[in-house]
Amino acid sequence: MADYYCQTSFAIAISADEAALLNEIDPLLRVLGDGFETAAEAEAAYTDTSPAFQAMFPKGNHGDPFAELTGLFDDPIWPTLGVDLDIRPNADHPGTFSLFVSGDDARPFDLAALLQRVCPTALPFRFGWAYTCSRHRLDAFGCGYMEVGADTLTRLIDPDDPVEAIAQISAAVMAAQSERKGGELGRAPLLG
Repeated sequence: MADYYCQTSFAIAISADEAALLNEIDPLLRVLGDGFETAAEAEAAYTDTSPAFQAMFPKGNHGDPFAELTGLFDDPIWPTLGVDLDIRPNADHPGTFSLFVSGDDARPFDLAALLQRVCPTALPFRFGWAYTCSRHRLDAFGCGYMEVGADTLTRLIDPDDPVEAIAQISAAVMAAQSERKGGELGRAPLLG
């Protein structure tokens, strides 16, 4: 038996308003993961959120008052980041905060989507993650990097890659595959 992990650890600078919103969202995600017994219970929980939360995640007409928040997650029924969020005042820059993110069960795409929405003053930023395993298993290890921009979330191959490099790398791989296959690009398998 083996344990599999998706690990990450990084820090970004955020504003006081963003820190307050994350401090509200983090425990709320646990409550949302447990679910509500009734629609009235969900409505009451939404009513208890701050005006800043309600402005960021307005209640829609779809019956679920938290749909704007949970819609950021791959699994909106169980919205989790799989990391700890530790927010501390930044002594070097009064009025700002440092968000320390770390965990062994990270969901990088969900994390990126949430931070993109809630922490616009931190944009753009990059973070990495590693897929690891407690035992030596074939194909159990890997990694990735995410660039979080105002309008885009981009998975990178290397943390130093400019975003444009991904298209160049893809074009180079396809050209090499085409050359090996005698110019039959349509038959060349793509790396995935």
